[in-house]
This record gives sequence, C-alpha cells and structure tokens, in this order.
Amino acid sequence: MQRFEALVGHLNLVRHENWWFGMIQDFFLKYFGATVAVVLIIEPFFSGNLRPDSSTLGRAEMLSNLRYHTSVIISLFQSLGILSISSRHLNILSGYADRIRELLDVSRELSGIRDKSLNHNSPSGNYISEANHIEFSDVKVVTPAGNILVNDLTLRVETGSNLLNTGPNGSGKSSLFRVLGGLWPLVSGHIVKPGVGSDLNKEIFYVPQRPYTAVGTLREQLIYPLTEDQEIESLTYDGMVDLLKNVDLEYLLERYPLDKEVNWGDELSLGEQQRLGMARLFYHKPKFAILDECTSAVTTDMEERFCKKVRAMGTSCITISHRPALVAFHDIVLSLDGEGGWNVQHRREDSSFSTEESDFSSLETDRKSDALTVQRDFMRRAKSNASLGSKDHSYSTEVIATSPKVEIEHAVRTSRVPHLRCHPRPLPLRVAAILNILVCCSPWCLSVPQ
Repeated sequence: MQRFEALVGHLNLVRHENWWFGMIQDFFLKYFGATVAVVLIIEPFFSGNLRPDSSTLGRAEMLSNLRYHTSVIISLFQSLGILSISSRHLNILSGYADRIRELLDVSRELSGIRDKSLNHNSPSGNYISEANHIEFSDVKVVTPAGNILVNDLTLRVETGSNLLNTGPNGSGKSSLFRVLGGLWPLVSGHIVKPGVGSDLNKEIFYVPQRPYTAVGTLREQLIYPLTEDQEIESLTYDGMVDLLKNVDLEYLLERYPLDKEVNWGDELSLGEQQRLGMARLFYHKPKFAILDECTSAVTTDMEERFCKKVRAMGTSCITISHRPALVAFHDIVLSLDGEGGWNVQHRREDSSFSTEESDFSSLETDRKSDALTVQRDFMRRAKSNASLGSKDHSYSTEVIATSPKVEIEHAVRTSRVPHLRCHPRPLPLRVAAILNILVCCSPWCLSVPQ
C-alpha cells in the first residue's frame, strides 16, 4: 500500500510539473513573441523615429515597418519554441535509440555464445532428416543463452499416435518444439520429421494458446498462414460455414461481412480465438498438430468435440499441457522435470485413446471430482482458520508457504549475458547511440563486406 501511495504521489507530481511546463511553453510560443515585439516598437514610435509624416506614403511605410519588425520578432520566438520542443522529442528518440543499441549489443553477444555452443557441442552426426514420423535421438535442448533444458532426449511419435508433454514452467516443453521447427538450432542429436527443407511446413501445424490474429477478413483468418495466392484449393463459403460450425463460431458470418477487414485480436475473446485456431487446424488437416495449451479457455464439451474431430481427421496430436486429465486422450506421456531430465510412459493397448462416449464421460467425472476435492479442501481450511481466529492466515498463503521451491538450475551454463538496463543512460550517450545506429544502418556500411 505504501508503494502504491508513493506511485500516486509521484504521478501527481509529474502531472503538476508537466502542467506548469506546458503553460509556460505555450505562453512563450503563442504570446511572448508578440508581447516583446510590441514593447520594442512602442518606444521608437513615441520617440518619433517611426512616426509618419502627413502623407499617405509615409503612413504606409510606417505600417510596413511595424509589420516587418513584428513578424521577425515573432518568428524568432517561434523558432526558439520549436527548438525546445525538438529537444524534448530528441530526448524521447534517444531513449529508444539507446534501447535498440543495447538490443543489438546483446544480440551480438548471444550470437557469439551460440556459435561457441555449436562449435563445442556439435559433432558431425547432428542433422535433421525427413520421414513420415517424428523422432528425437539424443537431442539436447539448449536456449540461446546456453542453458540446457533437456538432456539427450530419445523419443519417437508415429503417425496416428498422440503425445502429451507435461512439466513445470521453464522445463522446456515449448522449447523442444522450437528446436523441432528450426527456431532454435539443433545443438546435439538427430531429429527426424516430415517436411524438411520447406519454408511453410504443411505436415506439422502449430496451434498456440493465443493464436495469431492479423488484421484481415474472416476467410484470411481461417486459411492462415497461407494467403489467397498460396491456396491449392480455394476455401468456399460452404467450407467456411462447415469449419465455423465445428467450433460454434458460425455467428461470425452474420456479424461480419466476408469482405470486411477486422482487427480480430480486439474483436474476439481468448476462447473465441482458440476456437478459431481449431478451425484453422481443421482446414489445413496436417499429419501432426502441436497443441500448446490451445484449449485452456474453452469448455470441456468443446474440448471433447475437438479431440473427436482431430482423431477422425487422422492427425497426430502433440499436446503441451499441465492437465493430468488429458492423459486419457494420448498414447505417450513425456514428463520433463525442469532440470534436464525426462521420462516417457507408453499407455497399454487396452487403455489407448478411444472416441467412445464412456471415455469422455469418465474424463468429465475426473475433472468434476478434482474440482470438488479442491472445493472441500478450501472449505475445510477456511473453517479451520476461522476457528483459530487467524486473520492473516489463508488457504492461498498456506499453499504458497508449503509449495516446493523449484530451483531451475542447469548442469551446464555458459557466460551470462548482461540484462538490459532498467534506467536510461545520460542524454549525450543516447545521442551517440543514435549516431552509431545511423552509421551501422547506412547503405555504405551495409555494402562493405564483413
């Protein structure tokens, strides 16, 4: 509370100072120049130096002199005001330039660390080959900073199988598929996957927790990441209706015209965006689908329908999730411990994934029982705290106090990269950063061979 009050006081002080500064600046820009011009002209006028004679030409010459001197003085003060405003804009621009310069420096350091990691850890057998399945052989997942997340992973996912990837935050669940997609380099091991060498891999489709929604028409959202020129078979209106009905979004066709461009990230809720990501998956029909918490904001009924539809398409799911109840939908469970270790469990054939109603009803029962267990535990602890008369103690604080501390420390670390500074450097250094960026980005510099 004290920090909040200090923040409010600081914001009030900044607002007060900006108000006074704005008033003084506006006065100098709009009124001070004209006032000084009048003061400077009054004395020569009354002393007789600018007083005209009785002729018409003399009066016209006097008015011309008055207007000329007044405009010169007003323009002078307006130029000074523009310079003061430009200095403020330069200060803001220098801050951005300073951050960009730091980003470029850190990028160079990270590039050097990655090159060292590749040279140190990459034997001649590390490569990515193509096949109709996904396989990891002795794969080591390493972050760009050099931290090892997963050690020597060996795993095979056949077409028609479903993999569930679980583990604590920071254990490398999503990082594993960054290596699979080529976003991170393969430091050690061998990866087999379909669609090697293609820029847009139609065999492996990624559905994130918050799908990317670009500004465009509804049809463009459904075929993303393809464009209309890249479509092999054009998506018709009836096809759009079928896709949207599968995810209960057919009302979007009535709400938005087909040719209207919309910022879908602002128009749709997270649940609607996730269902739109499901519709994209139904349109592309890949062999493998990487699902990164893509059903966290939808109902259990929609999640069950989604699993049925994906199973019917023949798409193999690689799901990243924290929910133990999703084990019923998968054949293989990969557990990461956050310290480089991993464990693979294969389900028995008699307990493999099935689309029967009994499986989904049992899953729903498990979820409801989990919720009831948490509710009973919460009420029991609340009554216990009330009987003890503790006001400061609560269920949430007990959970925090008794939760195990997971230290994400990895076996091998390379030199740390300094973090970006929270406070800007002085103005001269930031101006120098602007000049440095301009020099580095100039055509002459780009044309020089490295």
